[in-house]
Amino acid sequence: MTQMMKRFLSKYSLNHYLLLVIMMVASILRFYDYFQLPYMHDELSAIIRLRFDTFADLINKGVVCDTHPPGLHVFLYYWASLFGTKAPIMKLPFIVMGIGSVYMIYWLGKNWFGASCGLLSAAFLASIQYTIFYSEIIRMYASGLFLCLLLLVFWTTIFVLKKDKSAFWEYVVYGVLLAACAYNHHFSALFAAIVFFFGFIYSNRNQWIAQLLSALLAAILYLPNVSIFISQLQQGGNGDWMSKPANRFIIDFMHYVFQFSLLAELLVASIIVGSLIYAIRNKQKDQQRFKLQFFALSLFAITYILAFIYSIKINPVLQYSGLIFSFPMLLLLAFSYSSYFSKPLTAILCVLLMSLNIFVLFGQRHHYEVIQKQPMFQSTQFLHQHPQYTKNALILFSENYKYYEWYRNDWGDKYAYISTKIHPLSYQQLDSLLQQSKADYFMAGNIPMDQMLLARQYFPCEEEKVYGFTNCFYVLSRKTALQNTSISSIQKVDTQVSGTLAEILYTTQVHLNANNYHARYDYAFETINDSSLLYNTSILIEAKLNGNIIYNNDCPLRNYIKNNGDTSVKICLSERFEHIIKYYQLNKNLDITVSILQDKNHKLMREKETFKIIADNNLVYSLYFPI
Repeated sequence: MTQMMKRFLSKYSLNHYLLLVIMMVASILRFYDYFQLPYMHDELSAIIRLRFDTFADLINKGVVCDTHPPGLHVFLYYWASLFGTKAPIMKLPFIVMGIGSVYMIYWLGKNWFGASCGLLSAAFLASIQYTIFYSEIIRMYASGLFLCLLLLVFWTTIFVLKKDKSAFWEYVVYGVLLAACAYNHHFSALFAAIVFFFGFIYSNRNQWIAQLLSALLAAILYLPNVSIFISQLQQGGNGDWMSKPANRFIIDFMHYVFQFSLLAELLVASIIVGSLIYAIRNKQKDQQRFKLQFFALSLFAITYILAFIYSIKINPVLQYSGLIFSFPMLLLLAFSYSSYFSKPLTAILCVLLMSLNIFVLFGQRHHYEVIQKQPMFQSTQFLHQHPQYTKNALILFSENYKYYEWYRNDWGDKYAYISTKIHPLSYQQLDSLLQQSKADYFMAGNIPMDQMLLARQYFPCEEEKVYGFTNCFYVLSRKTALQNTSISSIQKVDTQVSGTLAEILYTTQVHLNANNYHARYDYAFETINDSSLLYNTSILIEAKLNGNIIYNNDCPLRNYIKNNGDTSVKICLSERFEHIIKYYQLNKNLDITVSILQDKNHKLMREKETFKIIADNNLVYSLYFPI
């Protein structure tokens, strides 16, 4: 038995065992807390749009209204009809595709630049939050990554390894994969188009006709989507909620990929520099290697540049998620000279990479804690666990009621609530609602910050707070409020002697760092509801960084005038610092000034005035930015 085991083990090299370890790590990290993974906002949106009886309704009512191609949605429709819509069942194919992508980048790296490149690329892809996160959600990112890498596998087989020996069926699969990438996501479609174009550069003329026939097959398969694509194009894009990318977008993206870990960046940089030095010293020249390096660089660079230009000139579309299809090309390029490393060195580097990434994933990014704190799941779970609050509470939810219904019904709860997504409440409407309410508690998730501050004027005591990803859910009561301490010194300026139009009310300087970056300012006062005074008065809140104004909230008080006969009005302004500055601007002084602009002969009386800077949710953007 021992001899048989030895013979069996001797058939495999160190690289084989290392690949097995990498695949096990990839699987464990993607299946970790598998049965506790909730749905995110975008996932619930997709689930809700599956509730149709016919395929025609699915397309016309569930796909055309979206901005993505129909491929994934059609897959989800049939998958859900077979197995149901429980989260573990729906997420399973995406986790499996995420794991499969790890093996395919190994295969590509091995066949392009050598086994060490494949192993290092696979080790990195297996263990970073970027790819783990997108393997855990039922969106088109894990599927697109899988399809794009599979397309490259067949591209490599046809145009690099076999050339004229390629079989007919391989060209057929190549054409089908071109169409599949186009049906998955517009960015994966762009990726497939670039791959197809480079097929003409890397192939010989004998293959051109076969490649054109593959393209014809892909075009025929894609034809049914043309009318859908045109309809979606006419609806516009993401300009109403996405901003144009900054010039440093690619730098921020790279920090995100490395999980904001300087050690990980230094380790990969050391591997790159070390392999380059070895190649230069040994004067290694390989025309095939250079061509594939150029191909890998082009796949990422063209995707990024076109998306960046389109986002600046036409409509914002560039996000970290859209680059996941071409991101593996950067890994293959980075480790393309590592084939000169010995097997033991490669093994050591792979273990170091994965160990460091896993340490950051758990210890600094807190990924599995954050991924479970999704807004709809977390809020409804809290209400289910605290029925004492729901008996006499005014409950507001900021998202589509269908998303909350999904989880509220899952918990079996029956409390009443108001959804402000489809019919948002104006400031005055919320003020009237709060004034008329007889509830003991006010509970809300992610309503505008000035409205939340308004609610605190009627319900001053914070009983509970639930922090999560894009979620701040509070329980307020009418009890006497506990004093929230400011995290900076506030200077109140004497304005009585000022005769100018603009008077400074408060000024403060905040040294923003990782600890207080997740803070907010709250400014509130009560005044007489006199339209003649309020109409020409405004509050100006400015923030300066290095002497330059980076934030300007000029708020006309005419927006707060109430026409219901009330004698007083509450003015509330609030904002998170994360919405004012970028995380890379930390460790600098932020100068904040609150001014009132009014007629010097008709000054506004302000009562119960407060200006505070208070710590807030540090997890709100934690899947994309530093915690």
